[in-house]
Amino acid sequence: GLSREKLQKLNAWEPLLKGYKTPMLIPIEIDTANPGNTIEARLSLKLNDQGEMELRFDPVREEPDFSKSFFGHTFSAEDKRSLTQNSNVGRIVNLIHPITGETIPSLISVDRLTRELIPLPLEFVRIPKVIKEITLTEEQHKVLSEGKPLYIENLVSKSGSLFNATVQFN
Repeated sequence: GLSREKLQKLNAWEPLLKGYKTPMLIPIEIDTANPGNTIEARLSLKLNDQGEMELRFDPVREEPDFSKSFFGHTFSAEDKRSLTQNSNVGRIVNLIHPITGETIPSLISVDRLTRELIPLPLEFVRIPKVIKEITLTEEQHKVLSEGKPLYIENLVSKSGSLFNATVQFN
């Protein structure tokens, strides 16, 4: 049930070509013999072991799976609470690369659409210098870079009004 034209119409084609997941869930027919038997998933492109591009499906889950080790990390009760409530583990976690065995300091988030656990090595974490017209101090930048929540006052909304909020990398 997928075609280039369908993905272009959904505005999902460009993100795929840029290496991102689709920004929305896409209905996927899982049994072509029974039309209407579909799941919803985010799509991405990935190189397989033979160096060929494959379409990857990330289906919607009921909840993140905390029962298994995640790249060598076992989730504590606090990790589970933070990921369930804030969609972010809230701290730097050392993950183990499955092939090289290398320890990689990372943040873990929950995908807002699929509820999949997503690791992000710290080297790829980008925190803006300015959030809603507030220039972050070095200390504030460090807090966000470590995945922790940060309370900021006097942020400026699109309508120009001031508000306070807790922000966190995700």
